[in-house]
Amino acid sequence: MNEASAREVLLVRAVEMAANADATLSAGDRGHAARAAAELVRWEAADQGRKATAEEFLARRAQFLAAKLAERSPKAFRALRAFQWRPWIGVAMPVAAFAIGAAAEHIADRRHVNVLAFPLVGLVAWNLAIYLRLAFDASKALVTRSRPSAGWLHRSIAGARGELDARPGDAPVQPAGRGARAGD
Repeated sequence: MNEASAREVLLVRAVEMAANADATLSAGDRGHAARAAAELVRWEAADQGRKATAEEFLARRAQFLAAKLAERSPKAFRALRAFQWRPWIGVAMPVAAFAIGAAAEHIADRRHVNVLAFPLVGLVAWNLAIYLRLAFDASKALVTRSRPSAGWLHRSIAGARGELDARPGDAPVQPAGRGARAGD
């Protein structure tokens, strides 16, 4: 799932969890979006010869509901679009970092580096902690010979999927290959 899809999923989830969710997105809208997303995701997955995933289902459902939300509440949709990544930031940040680094080189004392400077010690400690954690996780996986557990994002998506399936009025939808019957 890319960033834009995750943003739409979170917007739809926030609207659905709001007190007046039915005023913005009715149960019929949510049910229709779930059915349409399930069909489309199954069809695309079957066309590509693979199984449909919950991530694809959530992203497609959120896409349908975000379009409906844009019709009914343009302010909320404009707020979502305000947080989109601007492409120029990907160029401006490295250029700014280079300029700041070059300026700091000319301002600072070139002959001495204060190794005990607090920001540098903090940076080294942070990197050491991250590398130790990565090494620990890798060695634990080798010792137990098990697959790594799902990350927090995967667990929260799976939790959201379970909540969506359990909502009254919405038909439970399963991606293809997970107990789907031939007549569905």
